[in-house]
Amino acid sequence: MKKLLSLILCTVLMLTVCACSRQNPENPENTTQVNSGYNTVLNNGNLKLAYSKTDSLNPFECKTKINMQISKLLYDGLFTLDGNFEPQKVIAESVIVGGRTVNVTIKDAVFSDGSKITSSDIEYSFNTAKNSDNFSAILDNIVNITISSDDMVMFVLEKPDPYAASCLYFPIIKKDTAVEDADPVGSGRYQLYKDGEKSYLLVNTKRTGFNPVIKKIFLEPIHDSESAESSLVIGNTAFFYSDLSDGKFSRINAKYCNINLNNIVYMGFNPDCPFFENPGIRRAVSYALDRDRICSSGFSSHAVPAELPFNPSWYALKSLASSQSSTIEKAEELIEESGIDLKSRVLVLMYNAENGFKEETAKIIRDRLQKAGFLVNLYGVEAEYFADELRDGHYDLYIGEVKLQENMNLEPLFTGKASKGFAAGSESGEKYLSFTSGECEIMDFLNTFNSEMPFVPLCYRNAVAFYTNSMNVDFNCSENDVFYDIESWSIN
Repeated sequence: MKKLLSLILCTVLMLTVCACSRQNPENPENTTQVNSGYNTVLNNGNLKLAYSKTDSLNPFECKTKINMQISKLLYDGLFTLDGNFEPQKVIAESVIVGGRTVNVTIKDAVFSDGSKITSSDIEYSFNTAKNSDNFSAILDNIVNITISSDDMVMFVLEKPDPYAASCLYFPIIKKDTAVEDADPVGSGRYQLYKDGEKSYLLVNTKRTGFNPVIKKIFLEPIHDSESAESSLVIGNTAFFYSDLSDGKFSRINAKYCNINLNNIVYMGFNPDCPFFENPGIRRAVSYALDRDRICSSGFSSHAVPAELPFNPSWYALKSLASSQSSTIEKAEELIEESGIDLKSRVLVLMYNAENGFKEETAKIIRDRLQKAGFLVNLYGVEAEYFADELRDGHYDLYIGEVKLQENMNLEPLFTGKASKGFAAGSESGEKYLSFTSGECEIMDFLNTFNSEMPFVPLCYRNAVAFYTNSMNVDFNCSENDVFYDIESWSIN
């Protein structure tokens, strides 16, 4: 009898060990952990995100993109931007933009410690943001802030900007809480808590109108962005964001969704090339291109075609029709009208040879231009030498990329700060300033641009958000806040 009992006990132990070591490789999130869910990706409606433990979650000080993204959950701004880059009121109750002033009325809202948000907090937050590397660029056109009343502030602009409200997403924190080695007090959707070496976020109960399915978010420390991707792949975390700036897209076993970036990819002209002194030839180049193929093949479907200099996702363009369509016939017509012999010169198209998207795009552009009658050679340049080659004029055409601010400010393209060629000092640049100052309509600027074609818009790039297969997510966000619609996220 003792031998029989011993045999039964051994069998039970063996089955227990086997059961504990068995995993489902297709559903690692279903693996049960001992410590109430801290090491699981998804547990009881909770979520697990990667973050850099060596970096701060203070939005004014953090250096890594993953921590900056998480800080959006902890700190609200006056506004946030949706997937169409349209400002949505958060702490702001109302806004009036006119001339060189922006008047904002503040909602009756409180910080996570229960204290009321006042104009003094807005002023303190603005001055802190203005001196922060993370927000100084977007606030560059705002000269100062004045307090009109306890619930109203006025921002003074250096230049008129009808879309200045899109710049007011900087974090609002409680006055005098941005001190060294401390987390400022915010009013965000979640609050940060620490339990020894572990950090997690809980829903901010003081914030009204926010009732998500995901009540708790665990933070998993990682070393770098590559570790963040690996963490999702092996099932340690549930979300990974990549801006695809390296020109590569690696498909992994997870769902993914494109996210709008405000990075314009364009083609610039060398003003010393006699072909391009003729605006008709510059327009012919634009007509000859196949932007759909550039996006689908060149950028592996992680870009959207752009015939206008503005982001095609921008809410202000909703009522505007596309100005042209790609057609070789129209390009040939313009070439014939110019009287220029295209066989008299072989054009050099320069691109970043270290970026796979740009290299494939250069090949597509070459083939289309040659179909229209141009002779084109490709010139791939390593990234560190690209600016030097651009400055020295070792090109006829080049593929460039500029990250624009969320108010769609095109000035960097027209001042020579971010582009070379005909854009600097162009008639289009002057007309753009007239548009932003209220002296003309947006179509007046676009008509001038399409006629002059100082540079050729190609597309706007996308970023990609990867997330575990057990999550249900319908993204309507921009890079400004990748967790814009986290309230609607759910877990199977």
